[in-house]
Amino acid sequence: MSYIRKMSLTGLLLFGASVLYAADQSADSLLIFQGDTIHVEAERYKRHQTVNSILARIPLNTFETPASVAVITKPVLEEQNALLLSDALKNISGVNVQYGLGTEDFFMIRGFESKRSGLILKDGLRSPDLSLFGFYGFGQYDLYNIKEVQVLKGPSAFLYGSNTLSGVINQIEKKPQRKNFIDLTALYGKYDNRRATLDGEYAPDGLPLSLRMNALWQESKFYRPHHEAKKVAIQPILRWYIDETSILDIRLEHINADYKPDVGIPLYMPDEKWELPDISPLTSYQTNQDEVSHDSWRSRIDYENRLNNNLSLRNRLYAVGMDGKSLLTLPHVPHRGASGSFTIDRHIYSIEERQKFYGNQLELYLNDELLSVPFMLITGVDMLYSENDAARRISVLDQISYLHPESMINRETEFLLLNVIQTGIVYKNLAPYVVLHSDLPANIKFFLAGRWDLITIDGNRRNNDFDYITKILSSTPERIYRTYSKFNPMIGLSFQDSEQLRFYLNYGRAFAQNTVSVDEPELSRQWEAGYKYQTGNGRFQHTFAIYRIKMEQITIPLTLPLHGNIRAAQGSQLAQGIEFDFGWHINPATDLSLNYAYTQAEYGNYQAETVTHELQSVLQNYTGKIPPFVPAHLLNFWAAHYFLNNFGVGLGVRYNSGQYIHPDNDFALEAVYIWDAALYYRFKQGGWQINWHNFTDEQYYVRGLGPYTVIPATPAMINVSLYLGL
Repeated sequence: MSYIRKMSLTGLLLFGASVLYAADQSADSLLIFQGDTIHVEAERYKRHQTVNSILARIPLNTFETPASVAVITKPVLEEQNALLLSDALKNISGVNVQYGLGTEDFFMIRGFESKRSGLILKDGLRSPDLSLFGFYGFGQYDLYNIKEVQVLKGPSAFLYGSNTLSGVINQIEKKPQRKNFIDLTALYGKYDNRRATLDGEYAPDGLPLSLRMNALWQESKFYRPHHEAKKVAIQPILRWYIDETSILDIRLEHINADYKPDVGIPLYMPDEKWELPDISPLTSYQTNQDEVSHDSWRSRIDYENRLNNNLSLRNRLYAVGMDGKSLLTLPHVPHRGASGSFTIDRHIYSIEERQKFYGNQLELYLNDELLSVPFMLITGVDMLYSENDAARRISVLDQISYLHPESMINRETEFLLLNVIQTGIVYKNLAPYVVLHSDLPANIKFFLAGRWDLITIDGNRRNNDFDYITKILSSTPERIYRTYSKFNPMIGLSFQDSEQLRFYLNYGRAFAQNTVSVDEPELSRQWEAGYKYQTGNGRFQHTFAIYRIKMEQITIPLTLPLHGNIRAAQGSQLAQGIEFDFGWHINPATDLSLNYAYTQAEYGNYQAETVTHELQSVLQNYTGKIPPFVPAHLLNFWAAHYFLNNFGVGLGVRYNSGQYIHPDNDFALEAVYIWDAALYYRFKQGGWQINWHNFTDEQYYVRGLGPYTVIPATPAMINVSLYLGL
């Protein structure tokens, strides 16, 4: 019997245990309002959210939706001191959060990496964060203005378009509430980590206006040398209550961030296998000039109008811009020098990028019935225009000692320029879509959605090699012009066996276009089945999912950047697995959540150029290998309890069964348990909180920059937060 089947049987047994547990639970309802498709709960029971808006852009009952949807709510974010999107995603089954050099949010979702497979949104809208060169360094999302995070697992192009091959993450921003308040927070932690946030609102009496303001200031140093962060952000939102049926929001946001990245420690091969060097975890191979910075702005006008009891309209007009630059040291494979000691070559990657997005999203919502069959219909059109100008420079540095590089770090470093790639792209996307959610006889819910993306990519690209004789860079521009026409559906059914149990099944497709190097977009297809169980009062929730997702036409590098950066859309990857999620609101003071995921993943027709430890470039076949950073087992647990004296405690653990760092599967990071704890004190207008991360001081490693590079993770660390409400 396969592992998948064994775990499926285990899921059914656990479900049976859940039913036995809940059989004697009272039917004391917590609902204060019940509509056709939505349940709104009292505020104190919203830790395990029962409503989501990620599947259809309007609130739906998660229990009735035929898909894997997870919501990380504000109480959980606050208790865990989740400051970044990566912190929040650690609560999601099937999501392996990896380190992003301290400059990006990087994660694996159902076995596929987030750069092209897991789209990150803010209020359902795209952001200009993914570089033309596949660099995600401009995309570290801070949660200072976010009230909750929603995750839809599986292909999501039916509503969100490209780059949703394995899922989509939506950050729900805070909105005006038409009340006056000011909330201040201050944080201080180990390594001189300092942070302050403001969240306030002013609603003048007698005027149909409300102004909410969120702001952030942070200066942080971290465990490893040269790793720092400075961030300043501000977001005002003005809401105009035009009348009883229509609202207009005007929001602006500006973010300025500067990071000192951490590229990690390269492995070496003293004998016949890859090994970590026996050196201090504080060892650095970077220059003191490494830096990533970006300056971004966002503006948006939202208009909503309830035309009648059944029909509503929403329009969102937005503009986003970003100027970013980065300088990263890439350490190469160590090798023995003439003296017999190990030395290491390094390159400098310098990227400058300017992006602008302009878009409009128009939607109509109809909630009605036909032949006594209730249905909800959403139809809309997405329009997006973007401009992206980028340049990447590759320079070579001098060799340094591998085992004793410290003396070489702080001196000024000269760069020898080798190659410059310049790219300018204009991207246009017109996408009509439709979503239908309907009740059918025999307690069946039917979900059908589809989006037709019409995409035009127009631009040019220069790949300039440095001529050491003429000392100039020159090449003939390469014209880039591509058009895509992709229709991607999703179909789902859910069947309610009882008031507490619902089975579901879905199928979906998605695509991701590569704007620079290849003509064919990457494709993914998924089948998923499972069940959702909850007690009558919603205090106990349990979901189980089994899925199979295949990605085809994966863009893989056939040569490295210095050899032409040739790519081809010929790879494939298969992932299948199971996921369990449990949420238990034991009583008004105690909550716990537990999730587990088992993933099987492997490459299909996959080959790429790699560098051996003899510094030879070879084209290697990875068919049948496990993709990097896809552990077989992931487990997350979090529990929180509040005492009558306003004190509270939290305890959590994350388990990762171990993972390869390269497609050759020659080196694996060991399994690790990471324990976190928290102590809270709350009162009406404030409180304090202590979060102790990795309190067992576990030594482990995470993803670095480059194919054989890892970063020593942060050891035990304490953060202290203060809260004040005015």
